[in-house]
Amino acid sequence: MEAQTKRDLIMVGIGFGIGFFVLTTIGRRAVLTGMGATKVEAERLLSKAEKKIKERAKRKV
Repeated sequence: MEAQTKRDLIMVGIGFGIGFFVLTTIGRRAVLTGMGATKVEAERLLSKAEKKIKERAKRKV
């Protein structure tokens, strides 16, 4: 029971971490497009960030 609870807490923590990262990434993209960076450039940076998220998720599981 205790181990299950601990695992649940870890999963929730990872979820919050990914959610926060996605929100900051979207914010960063908005800032970049506002500064005059092209939309393509912003998309490229976003896809790079998504790859990092997936790699981290693979490592943690």
